[in-house]
Formats: sequence, C-alpha cells, structure tokens
Amino acid sequence: MIIANLMGGLGNQMFQYSAALSLSYETQSPLLITNDMSSYFNQHNNGPLDQIFPISSKRATKSDLYKVLGLKSSPILRYLLFSEKSFFHNWNFKSVVNESNFHLANKFLSDGDDLYLHGYFQSENFFIKSCEFVRSEFIFEDRLTQNCESLFNEIRRHPSASIHIRRGDYLNRRNSKLFHACDLDYYLRAMQYVASRTEKIKFYIFSDDPKWAHENFYHKGYDFCIINTISYAAAQTDMFLMSLCDHNIIANSTFSWWAAWLNSNNDKIVISPDKWFKNGRNASDLIPNSWIKI
Repeated sequence: MIIANLMGGLGNQMFQYSAALSLSYETQSPLLITNDMSSYFNQHNNGPLDQIFPISSKRATKSDLYKVLGLKSSPILRYLLFSEKSFFHNWNFKSVVNESNFHLANKFLSDGDDLYLHGYFQSENFFIKSCEFVRSEFIFEDRLTQNCESLFNEIRRHPSASIHIRRGDYLNRRNSKLFHACDLDYYLRAMQYVASRTEKIKFYIFSDDPKWAHENFYHKGYDFCIINTISYAAAQTDMFLMSLCDHNIIANSTFSWWAAWLNSNNDKIVISPDKWFKNGRNASDLIPNSWIKI
C-alpha cells in the first residue's frame, strides 16, 4: 500500500496527493491518506483535502501506518524524523520517500510494495503520466455554481483572467524569509501581456488584501473586479472561480498554481513569477514549460 501524508494548505495537499495517486496508479497499489501530523506544522491550512474534494482514497488507520512504518508510525516520531529541520531528514528510511526537492527521486519511481510519502512534491513531473486521472479526482461540486451563480455567469460571459494576490501570511517574518513577494510591477507586466493578446478582457482579482488591490489597480485603466478571498467564499469556491477564467496570473502560491493547472481552456495563458523562493530551493521543475515566467 501507499500512504500519503497530507500537510499544509489546499495547494500543498493537492501536490502531495497527486504524487501519491500517480504512483498508486502506476504500481496498482492501494492508496491511503493521513493528515495526523498537521498539528505539528504551523502552516496556512484550508482544511483536510478529503473534506474539500470528493477524492476516492480513504484514510489510513493506525494499523495501516504501523504496517508500513513499524515503530516510526507515531505522529510525533514521524515529525522528529522527517521534518525539514530534523537531523535525520536526509536519512534513507525503509519504506519512506522523504522528498527534499522538486526533482524525481529514484526511490519514488521504485515499485515498493509499502511506501509512506512525506514532503511537498511540488512539480507536475511527479504525476504528469497520470494527469487525467489526477484531474478526475479534483472535481468541483455542482453546488459551487449555485453558491456563486452571478460571478460564474459573468466570468463565462466575456474574456477573463484571474489574478491571485497573496499578501497576508506572506508578509509575516517567517514567510518573508522564504518567499519572494509578488510586487505591483509583476502584476502590471502580467496584465499588460495578457491584455495585449486578448480584446476586452476583464480581470478578476482574488486577494486577501482587497484594500491594497483597489488602491493599486484603480487608476491603471483595466476593467477589473476584486474578490476578497477571506470573506467571500471558501477555498474551493475561490479555486473554482479562478479555474473558470480564460487565463491566469498566479502568485508564487500552490493555491493559484492549481487553479491555473485545472483551467481546461486549451488556449489559456498562464503567467507565473520567475522567482518563487528566497532560500535557494530549486524550483526549476515547479512551473510547467508552457507557462510564462515574468
């Protein structure tokens, strides 16, 4: 069996699940999920993945975890052994794939009978061979259309592009050391690129700082609508609406990465920031080749 450890926000969990799902599909091994370590990671969290999407995998029991990990199955022990700050992080443990970068590891590609996946796996390379199977797991429920019917109809009525602006938690001391901030210049260059290739386009700005967005885009000459991602709707609704737009301008955030990836428009333009991390972590495989880095 394969057990995927899900942690972090919705976008992170989707990467973790997709990597495990693809491996499960290729090896014909049953897939189980667990998020029993989430309390040990002080991270942005939108809730468990299986409460947001109707995924097919079930939750691992304590006996499932023990079967794969033995004495290492305790959540606190797994945190001490596998977290990035752990002295043991780069050790090779039996039946454990502990991802430390975005590049495919030989162990990940092995046909191990019992594997526990811990990490972020933030690249479509981990699941590109099974991408349609992955898409079939991330289906937006019909009720979302009813919950945001007016915006749904408006977005589908004319050429549109989503813009994701994440400021809130990215401005705190911890995250500001990890992530590059997507500044106004990035968004204006991206908007100009998309607008020059699409007539009469309307931008839908999804932001946790709507005041900043209004102050900075009000006099720029673009038709836009600001959607407050804190008070307007749940995470799934925001991702759903972003994915409906013809084109996407993402932040250095896995949340808007997935909204763009799930966008089914064959002619979509996806623009991503060229710089993602500050800590030197290799992100060369994070952005798909068809996307434009600015």
